[in-house]
Amino acid sequence: MLTTDSTSTSVAQQFDLGRLTEDDRKVLTDRCISLRLASKLVEAGLLDHYSGTMPNEKRWRKRYGLDKELRIDGLPEIPAEGLAIIYPACDDGLKRYRIRLASTSYERPFDDPSGHSSHETVELPRYFATPGVPVAPYILPPTIAEMRKGKPVYFVEAPPKAMSLISNGFAAIGLGGVLAGAHDRDALKELGEIVAHDALQALPWTPGHIAYSVFDAGQTTNPQVALGVAYLWQAVQGLRVDLRVVTIPENPHAKNASHKARDQGPDDFLARTGRAPLMDIAPEDGRAATLKFFSMLAQTWQLFEGENPSALTMRT
Repeated sequence: MLTTDSTSTSVAQQFDLGRLTEDDRKVLTDRCISLRLASKLVEAGLLDHYSGTMPNEKRWRKRYGLDKELRIDGLPEIPAEGLAIIYPACDDGLKRYRIRLASTSYERPFDDPSGHSSHETVELPRYFATPGVPVAPYILPPTIAEMRKGKPVYFVEAPPKAMSLISNGFAAIGLGGVLAGAHDRDALKELGEIVAHDALQALPWTPGHIAYSVFDAGQTTNPQVALGVAYLWQAVQGLRVDLRVVTIPENPHAKNASHKARDQGPDDFLARTGRAPLMDIAPEDGRAATLKFFSMLAQTWQLFEGENPSALTMRT
């Protein structure tokens, strides 16, 4: 593992981490996120320990197919704990957060139709976000400051991955998953056009500004991740950004394991190898990589519930 100020207990004691628990700190250090950065985020009110309830249980229960037979109304919210990542204020004034749950299941007691007490396992997503609020990119002040110096920007799939890259000297922006956060959702829905999110348009880009898409290794085999790269490339074209695509290698220590075990993100790669090997990966031209991904998408677009990649207009 890369040795940074995030891995030493004695060094960690130098930072005020507020209410963050030992488990929260491990989530950070496992992803090569500096406790120095974490302490600054805690001080700014942008990082905290979450202990409360998980809203919208019904929505998740429907998603995971629970209670198809037991039609229970008035379900209580689920007690939950985890790491809360709070977004800096966006121009739309909406508050956003993303909580990484410490556990992905919950044993919920209930009385079955015969009146006997029982329980069922409620499967939960690893992350949940502010209900009913559109996804926005996660952009921290250090990234904006580096952009003003003309430094390249690294797009990653999620806020923790952005925190990891920022901790290691990169200017990074976290999306809300591979298919959310980079583009304007309303423009896509109403006009069928993929344009950059307002928060990205407000950034200090310069003509030809270099940026890198650094999604997880699965982008070469997972059509949904490949589609996310295509969305991102198309979205930033109107910003005159020179987007290049970096492909993270699969985890070499899990060659015979499942695809999920072999997959790794830039944060995992940083934790295993350090900063230099990430910089040594030769990027592909964004348009060429996107066209290559399209050949994969053309065969699998029906998997995306009507999300036909042919709707993406390739611009020359």
